[in-house]
Amino acid sequence: MAEQHSTNLNIALNEISWTPIGTSSFPFTGHFDGNGYEILNLNIQSTGSRVGLFGIANNPTVENLIIRNASIVGGSIVGTLFGQGQNCTVSGITLKNCTVEGGAYVGGIFGACTTSTVANCVNDGSVNASGSYTGGIVGVFDGSIERALFTGSVDAQDWVGGIAGTIYGHAYYCTNTGSISGTKTVGGIAGELSYSQNSRDVNSCYNNGSVKGGTEVGGIAGYGLSSQNLSTGA
Repeated sequence: MAEQHSTNLNIALNEISWTPIGTSSFPFTGHFDGNGYEILNLNIQSTGSRVGLFGIANNPTVENLIIRNASIVGGSIVGTLFGQGQNCTVSGITLKNCTVEGGAYVGGIFGACTTSTVANCVNDGSVNASGSYTGGIVGVFDGSIERALFTGSVDAQDWVGGIAGTIYGHAYYCTNTGSISGTKTVGGIAGELSYSQNSRDVNSCYNNGSVKGGTEVGGIAGYGLSSQNLSTGA
């Protein structure tokens, strides 16, 4: 059985250099309920990979948490909550005034998240990357994401989106009102809507933000295969 964790107070990490929880040998596999409380001033300054509050997570559940004033810097696979997550169930995560920087696979909340379910997540911060696969919520996503909202700024190279750099899964009722900038394959919701064996669709998603790029630029997606089921909900 997964370990159960929760907090009943705000947690201030002032002047603490945080070491991410979870490694490839010992990933985080528990259930963490923030109960609507905040983690403040999370600080990670790293050149490594799989960087976040949780570095690597497998089969976790994380919910009802606010992270405020975080500063996250990593090499690749970088996010505020998870660097890398697999089989995740995540809901009710809010980032307030957070910054995330890295190379490739960089997202506001998750760097890379596969076979996962994500709902009701919000980020108003900035995400900056020197490489590919960057999003306001997640760098690369495979699974189902719904009711995600991004209102901040993303500045990266290619495969850049307000919600995700690349989506291999389903996106429902996601909204971007932020500023998205890249050089290639740039979209308000996703840089790329990609293909895998299962059906993929983007329904009732909305972009009212600024989207800028060189080639393959779109209000919803910069690039998407014609087999995608796409509805903006307009």
